[in-house]
Amino acid sequence: MKNRYLLFFVFLIVFLNFSCNKPDITPVYLSLTKEEFEDCLENDLAKFNKIHDTDYLDEEFQIIRQHLFKDVQVSINGTSVGFWQLPCHIPLIPEYGKTNNIRVLACVRLPNSELFTKEYLFVTPITQLFDGLVKGDTIRLSPFKLEYVPSVAFPILEAFIQDSKFSPRDTIYNTPMKIVKMDSDTNKNMGSITLGVSDFYFDVATQYQQMPGRGQRQYWEISYMSYNGEMVGYLGFEKSLTGIQQKNVFVLPSTEGKWKKVYFDATQEINYACSVASQINVRLGISGYKVDDSYGAQFNFESVKLITMTAYY
Repeated sequence: MKNRYLLFFVFLIVFLNFSCNKPDITPVYLSLTKEEFEDCLENDLAKFNKIHDTDYLDEEFQIIRQHLFKDVQVSINGTSVGFWQLPCHIPLIPEYGKTNNIRVLACVRLPNSELFTKEYLFVTPITQLFDGLVKGDTIRLSPFKLEYVPSVAFPILEAFIQDSKFSPRDTIYNTPMKIVKMDSDTNKNMGSITLGVSDFYFDVATQYQQMPGRGQRQYWEISYMSYNGEMVGYLGFEKSLTGIQQKNVFVLPSTEGKWKKVYFDATQEINYACSVASQINVRLGISGYKVDDSYGAQFNFESVKLITMTAYY
C-alpha cells in the first residue's frame, strides 16, 4: 500500500514539473508586402534570351514579366506554414541560436475559384538565411528578383505588337479582333473586340501549336477587361488520341472596365488529350457574348500566354 502512495507521489511531482515548464513558442514575424511582388521578375532581356535560347523583343519580354501575385506559400527549415494573402504578417517558430532557412514561393489564384491558390512553380522561390533571430521581432526579406526556371518556354505568346494570333473561326458572322492603342500615354497595344447591338457573339482562336505531352506543366495566362460581356476560354486539340476536339476550361465574367489577370492550370487537360503520345497540336480559343442584348459589349486583351516547363512532382 505504501508503495502505491509512493508511486503516486512520484508521478504527481513529475506531472507538475512538466506542466509548469511548457515549451517557449514565442514566434518571430515575417512581414511581406504587395509592393515587393508587383515588379519582382528579373528585368534583363539579354540574360533571359540566352538562358532560354530565344530572341524575344523587349515588348514581348515585358509581357512575359507581367504577373499578379496575390498570395505566397511560406516555409521555415523545410516545414510549411501555409498560404498567405499579401500583405501579411506571418508568425514563425525558428530554431533560436541557429541559422534558419526561410523559403517563400509566389502563388496564383485559379479562375472560377478565388479561394483556390496554387504555387507558381515557373519562377524560382525566394530562399534566404537568417541568423540571430530574436523572439517577438519582425523580419523582412532582403531585396529580391525572381527568375523563370531554365526549362520554361512560351509556345504561344500574344503581345499585340502589330497584329493578333487570334482570328475568327466563322468569317461570316464572327467579329474579328483588332489591334488598338491601350492609351494615349503609352505605346502599348491591346487586342480589342466590339460587339454592337446587332452583333451576337465572337469566337477567335490561335493556329494550332505543337505542344509536349506527358511530363510537362502548362498554364494559360490572360489579362483582360470587359464591359457588358462574358467570355469562355477553351482549348482546341488536333488529332487527339482520346477523341477530344475542344474543351471549355474557364469562364471570364464581365469586369465592368477593370483589368484582371487570370491563371489557368492546363496541365491535366492537355496531358489527357495527348494520351500516350509525346506531343499534340493545341490552340487557344476565346468566345464571348453580351450580358444584356440591349447594349453593345467591349472586350480588351493586354496579353495572352501559354507557358510550359518540364514538370517535377
